[in-house]
Amino acid sequence: MDTGATKSISVLIKHHSWANQTIFAACENVKDHDGLIDFGIGYRSVYKTLLHLAGAMMRWCDRIEKRTLRPMPEKLERQWTFPEIRTLFHEANNDFDEIAEKCMLQSATSKGLGMIASTPKGEPVVPSMILSIVKVDDSSYAQLSSTESQGAVAAAKDLTLNQTDAAKEITNETGTVTIKKAGFYFVVAAGQAGSANGDGKGNLRLWLRQNGKDVDNSNTEQTINGKYTAVLICQGVGEMKAGDKLKLTQSASGIGVGMIASSPKGEPVVPSMIFSIIKVD
Repeated sequence: MDTGATKSISVLIKHHSWANQTIFAACENVKDHDGLIDFGIGYRSVYKTLLHLAGAMMRWCDRIEKRTLRPMPEKLERQWTFPEIRTLFHEANNDFDEIAEKCMLQSATSKGLGMIASTPKGEPVVPSMILSIVKVDDSSYAQLSSTESQGAVAAAKDLTLNQTDAAKEITNETGTVTIKKAGFYFVVAAGQAGSANGDGKGNLRLWLRQNGKDVDNSNTEQTINGKYTAVLICQGVGEMKAGDKLKLTQSASGIGVGMIASSPKGEPVVPSMIFSIIKVD
């Protein structure tokens, strides 16, 4: 989808949300008995008209997501109050906006994506890519990863690292990283934060533990919503002694989120976690 079309659809989605909010703002002072008055046309009353609008959004979302169609709320045998209608309407509107944005992003992934350079006026160029290569002390290093998805819960939970891609003077026992040489080390953990089943929502946190103690100011956080993933980075420089043990730890507020591994066809595995550690002094 071209940029102009994407912007236009984004504007339409925002206008749709604004129009719905405006309708409800105009109805805020309608009393229940007035909202039920039959005015003889259309959906017969203010309340049934609002319920029909909510139902239309609900059923379009059901069709797009291939869910079982919910009944139209104005046809249900029940008496609705305005607060109940407002709650139903806002839930339907939020669902509609979320699915519309998702569909727009999925359309955009078909073509036209890539690394983009730009030239902000009066500022340095924003390169499409920056590559840095540094020669470091090769006496002690490790590159570790995990090819397994790892769900998070509210309680702190250590991450596993089932792959040792490269290592010297550092050992890895499924996520327990042991230092053999004392010194200062640079560490960076890059986790693929997301939802395994595609419908998880919440905040995912990642931090470092040294000898069983949380490392100060090492926590990082990423909000997860639906099928999209993001790379959550935790990094730092610190002093390590011979025999020190490091672990990566995660927790979540919400459900269905964690570090997600995947296997794109014809491409390398996307690990749920990549952990690099290098002795710098």
